[in-house]
Amino acid sequence: MQESIKKTYKLFARQDGEREKIDEILIAYQMRRMTDDEVPALRMIAMNLLGFASAPEEILLKVSHWSDMSLFARHTEGELTGFLAIIPLNREGHKALRSGDMYGSNIEEKWVAHPGEPMEAGLLWGMGGHSARDQRAVVFALLSICKNLFPGMPTYSRAATEHGLRIMVRMGYEKVLSIPDRPDLWGRFGDPVKEVMSTAKYQEVKAQDTNGEAA
Repeated sequence: MQESIKKTYKLFARQDGEREKIDEILIAYQMRRMTDDEVPALRMIAMNLLGFASAPEEILLKVSHWSDMSLFARHTEGELTGFLAIIPLNREGHKALRSGDMYGSNIEEKWVAHPGEPMEAGLLWGMGGHSARDQRAVVFALLSICKNLFPGMPTYSRAATEHGLRIMVRMGYEKVLSIPDRPDLWGRFGDPVKEVMSTAKYQEVKAQDTNGEAA
């Protein structure tokens, strides 16, 4: 593990027009940036889907304000039906994640890539949706952001459900770090995303589940 921690990774600039480009992608999937007053609803959805509490509201809000690209919501007929939570990491944050120092809600501001600060990696903090359609839209939005704005950037996640793990494997994630009594850390590296997961592939994975779940 120490060898991988010492490896030097490429830095990705927070681009001019990044906010507008992300917003265009989100709109295509009936999503938008989450407002502060929607965070309690995000936590409620996550609790219903996962069966345990997400990060505290104050932590979610802090990270969202630090990064300006962390919390996104999907709305169907005026109702919040899906969410995507990501954390852009600078070099120090990437090292903290791979070493196991960053875990759960212990997110420090010095690890988060602020607007204008280069990113070295992204952490998929969580995602989910009420229906298969909501979940598929969230997954496609995530992959579209990676492909169009940060191609080839390492991304990481911890699967909270078996369904989430299957989706991650389909997306090309592989196990990076195992620590006792913690969910494994998974990562995706190398070439840019060449193909967003097709509806058929998603349905194949989803067929094994009967209810909406979160990753």
